[in-house]
Amino acid sequence: MTALQGSPVSRRDITPENEQVSAPPRSEHRRWAGWSLLAYLVPVSALVLSARLGDQGIPPAADSLLQWFSETRWFSEIRFGHLEAAANVLLFVPIGFLFAGLWGRRTRTRTRALRIPRSGLPDVVVWFLAVLLSAGIELAQMFLLAERSGTFRDLLCNATGALAGVLAFRLVQMARSRASRRNTP
Repeated sequence: MTALQGSPVSRRDITPENEQVSAPPRSEHRRWAGWSLLAYLVPVSALVLSARLGDQGIPPAADSLLQWFSETRWFSEIRFGHLEAAANVLLFVPIGFLFAGLWGRRTRTRTRALRIPRSGLPDVVVWFLAVLLSAGIELAQMFLLAERSGTFRDLLCNATGALAGVLAFRLVQMARSRASRRNTP
């Protein structure tokens, strides 16, 4: 029986100072992405399935932003539909990012003794899953909610946002991979 069995001390706690401590396993990253996605989707679901912009009119923040746009020379042609489209894009960027973190492929890990192949779904499949989520939301708005209207434009904006999120995840992953290669002796 070793000294570590049955004790709450991990190998990380007794690692010599000259030895490099490895990053958390990939399953921790996926678990983090899954919980973050759940935490993000709950309020987003409440927003997209319950907000009634037609009954309430334009929200005050959007109205004051549109007023400011109308007073400037460069942004005078921006209308509420433009803000709504931008909001749809921005709403799906985190979803694309977190979908890629949860189900996307990881870069290969290479060491002299160990080679771990990629795991996960290709980026295009992850993006397509986000588009399917958007299509489900738009169909629910179109057929289940009388006060909401799902549109093809919303679907396109959501797909654009999801693509930006998947690409942002890939860029972050590439930057982290480069940084770890530079720091590896």
